Amino acid sequence: MQGMIGVSRNPSEKSKLWGRYVREQARGSGRSGSLTEAAPQATTAVKVLKLSVLTTHTATYSLYRTDRFNEWAIDKDALCIDDAFYDEDLMRKDLIRGPR
Repeated sequence: MQGMIGVSRNPSEKSKLWGRYVREQARGSGRSGSLTEAAPQATTAVKVLKLSVLTTHTATYSLYRTDRFNEWAIDKDALCIDDAFYDEDLMRKDLIRGPR
């Protein structure tokens, strides 16, 4: 196994990508993008794929931008670790174009 991705589906035809991991030796090979492209296939009739990424994780943010995700909001103080608060970029990728 070179990597894995976690996706949950909501009843509203929106899914959340909640995790993505690629083994260190496979990084830079394009597998991360392949996993993201395969994510909607894990559920049916998905129109929107959403995710969140810590604003401090700039490399991960850039990777999602490469995968055509767009930021739509920032969740302030979304995560607290050892009394330090961190913001998250909320991102989405529309999978089906046209009228909703």
